[in-house]
Amino acid sequence: MKTKNLRTFAMALGTGLLLLNSTPSLADCWNGGCLWSVPLYDQKDENIPDEWFPEGNHNKSMLCVPTAASMAYQGTYMNIPPAKAAGWLQSSFIGKSKQTQIVNTAVAMSTNPSKGTGGGAFGIFAARQPEFLYKLNNLFVPKLVTVDKKMATLSFSTISASLKKAPTALTVYGHYSQKTVTQIAPGSKITQIEYQRKGGHAVTARGYNSGYVIYNDPWGGKIMMEKLASRKKQNSSKVVNGVTEMTVEVLPGDSAIAYYFSGLQSGTYYPLLDRMMAHSL
Repeated sequence: MKTKNLRTFAMALGTGLLLLNSTPSLADCWNGGCLWSVPLYDQKDENIPDEWFPEGNHNKSMLCVPTAASMAYQGTYMNIPPAKAAGWLQSSFIGKSKQTQIVNTAVAMSTNPSKGTGGGAFGIFAARQPEFLYKLNNLFVPKLVTVDKKMATLSFSTISASLKKAPTALTVYGHYSQKTVTQIAPGSKITQIEYQRKGGHAVTARGYNSGYVIYNDPWGGKIMMEKLASRKKQNSSKVVNGVTEMTVEVLPGDSAIAYYFSGLQSGTYYPLLDRMMAHSL
């Protein structure tokens, strides 16, 4: 697909168009954007065995992490083709159906069909990096590096720089609720803003365009484009009628700044980005 068409494709996503089971045929970059060709997988896929869903109900799927990771593995393999694969990647992933890829990744990540995937998933994802082997003289060696970024470092400039060299990035955002607690004492009023995490969602970042992140959403297997916004710690103090009024904001992990998809934010709900990991050149 030509650069002009990719740019048009990305801009169409920005206007709210969702393309199901559709993907560009070629990776390309242009001034302000870049988009890689990555297949779409659906965590609710009807051909995944019922045992992988709560009560066999595919609409209650908890397979977002292994599905997003599977798209990331396959996207990396397609766009930076290794001379050969090794280990788990060779034996349990490459050449398998997408449904088998998702299930095998879920097994490797100890995913629970009813509870989802634990925090060890990124360690399992990182372990795949040396299994992409490239020929150097007469040897097969890894040449990809693992890029691992967490909350305060997930700015648009960081994400775009990563996605220039990596076709995909396993990205997790948390479902955070903003909670305000006020304490009043003689001569003072303290308001503390906190964020409580109740679950999260994994997606596969695959490109960017002028402040927007383009990603594959495993929920329904669709392409999305969301603008990245930031939330900075906002602390203030003032005296009103002899009373000291203080506002203290505490972001997760006591981070000074956090980033989120602004189109998904609503009211006190913030989809704050927790972590992003990519296998990169």
